[in-house]
Amino acid sequence: MSFPFARSSSFGLEIPRPLYGYLNKHINFIVARIAQDILERESPETLKKCEKLLQYYKDFNPTFMKAEGDHIFVEAAQFADMIKYNGGMYQ
Repeated sequence: MSFPFARSSSFGLEIPRPLYGYLNKHINFIVARIAQDILERESPETLKKCEKLLQYYKDFNPTFMKAEGDHIFVEAAQFADMIKYNGGMYQ
């Protein structure tokens, strides 16, 4: 099976369109999950501090916390896009 390719500015390479669509939609979560793994391994105290700060936002606006459930660090990766596409186009 042959797929048309898309040039990805994020990755700097050609990716089959079905995979490109998935990555384009989920790249923030993927990168945040990698960062979380690194912090868990190399600086768990930093991760705890980040999660504590993010908890304030979760308490303030729980509607933003729906994609990743209890994974607040990963969930925060989409905040800028959610604001941008929900009336905050000024960003």
